[in-house]
Amino acid sequence: MRYKLISHREQFPYYSKKIPVMRNVREMIDFINAHPNYKFCPYLADKDSIAWNKSTSRGYMNQVIPGFIYLPFNIENGNNEELIKFYDLCINSERIVAINQTQPHKSNPILKDLFPAGPVNIDTLSKHEGGRLKPFSLNGTAFCSWFIDEVNTFKDKTVIILGVGGAGEPIAREIMNYNPRSLHLVDIRDRNALARELGAHAMSYQSINEVSIKNNEKLVFIYTAGKEFNEGLEACNDFLFEHKGANHIFVDLRPHLSLSTVDNAKHLGWRGYTGNGMNARNDYALLIMISRSMEITTPPFEVFKSAVDDNS
Repeated sequence: MRYKLISHREQFPYYSKKIPVMRNVREMIDFINAHPNYKFCPYLADKDSIAWNKSTSRGYMNQVIPGFIYLPFNIENGNNEELIKFYDLCINSERIVAINQTQPHKSNPILKDLFPAGPVNIDTLSKHEGGRLKPFSLNGTAFCSWFIDEVNTFKDKTVIILGVGGAGEPIAREIMNYNPRSLHLVDIRDRNALARELGAHAMSYQSINEVSIKNNEKLVFIYTAGKEFNEGLEACNDFLFEHKGANHIFVDLRPHLSLSTVDNAKHLGWRGYTGNGMNARNDYALLIMISRSMEITTPPFEVFKSAVDDNS
């Protein structure tokens, strides 16, 4: 037996086989009806088949809680009709205990109608008292918890975030609680309003080339843009090269054990990290919510992290 907490392999129907991706609400209803003894958390995204095949959470999220299925669901960006059906099903089904979602769906217009008070980016919805869905953004707290425990502190550091949509915004908000020397927000979209909200030590740019760094500053460079930012990896690697050899800290937030950007950063004298550790904490926070809703014990983080690593 692989983990001590797993006593009945039949309670994990997708422990060793990849769970299928749902393509519409009718498919999802049929799937739920075919698994009558389980609770569900849909994972809402817009990915092509290659990206779904690379999705590691399809594996590890189905290996640690008995009687629970983490169900991938693909809805194309802008398909508001299907989104309405999806959220309606999730709200009304007692067997759906939470929703996890990634961009472009963290800030879709249906969510804004359902939760006008925000937050702006919603990566998690969890069933609470009375069975009502409550929105959360776990990225900021998960990232900072991981960073402080395993990497360093933000205090008196110059922090640069390349890509402030999606996870970048809640991470920026949370970092300001840890007294950085300055926070530089770089995004193709205008983030001046967010910078003003975060205070005098936060600044906004639309190109990383506009960021001015002094020689004595200790840098924390966080790349959250993925493929969505037009400067992308080229700008990231150029910045790493420009500030090489000073033992600065670089984090590429993509949830892999190994990334070429991180390898390049280490070669250039940076301390490089992937988002694998933060991603595990983010999903573990979701599992805690799910366990509470199901009134079962959450497995220890070490057990969960082992499953994450095995699937990465």
